[in-house]
Amino acid sequence: LLVVRYHYKSAHPPLLAHAHQHVLELCYLERGRQVYAFADGALHCLRGGGVLVTQPGEVHGTGHLPEFPGRLYWLQLELPRARESLLGLGAAETAVVVSALRTLPRQFRGSPDLRRNFEELLFPIEMPPHLHAVVFRTRMLRLLLNCVEAGAGRAGQSSLLHPIARALERL
Repeated sequence: LLVVRYHYKSAHPPLLAHAHQHVLELCYLERGRQVYAFADGALHCLRGGGVLVTQPGEVHGTGHLPEFPGRLYWLQLELPRARESLLGLGAAETAVVVSALRTLPRQFRGSPDLRRNFEELLFPIEMPPHLHAVVFRTRMLRLLLNCVEAGAGRAGQSSLLHPIARALERL
């Protein structure tokens, strides 16, 4: 649904509590710090290099705290409903990726590649128009799998055995 980056040089007003139905949100804080508050009372302090995952329907914001200076990338991904495809994957592959995303820890250390993954989505290279959608889906899947590996504590390791990951490594 959305891929965004902000680079705040000064504090901004608090992010009001909100939720996204059917939408997973991944935030990668390249530098700075940010505190997020969840409806269950949990507070998460994100520091440079950290990832925050908000599952569909979770109420979150920054509480009474401002959005601090820093550079943050975030992605909102509408998760497919039953029998829908994610990024053109087959049913079994979609189920595996969605399950991995739904079981990510709320907060973890991202891999150094996440910044590049987000930048590639924000600033695509010049290419023939008929390839735009394919390249976008491939880059999005690469970012998601990067988060899955990092969330499982395997960032930087080439331990993914899933056929999708092996195919991406050949690109």
